[in-house]
Amino acid sequence: MPELMPYFYPEKHTNIASSEKDIKHVHEVRVGAMLQLLDQHLSNHPYLAGEKDAFYRPKWSALL
Repeated sequence: MPELMPYFYPEKHTNIASSEKDIKHVHEVRVGAMLQLLDQHLSNHPYLAGEKDAFYRPKWSALL
């Protein structure tokens, strides 16, 4: 998930060491908002895409 990169590596997104903490905080809020959207959707639907689990099934799942 590219949105997590600034959170885990804030030093790669600024030249000012004092702003690393701010960058980390901003991305923590952004990722939190994204996860809230997922939680809202999954509270009303069993899957992310459609009503069946067959929308995406990795090939390795046939081995399970």
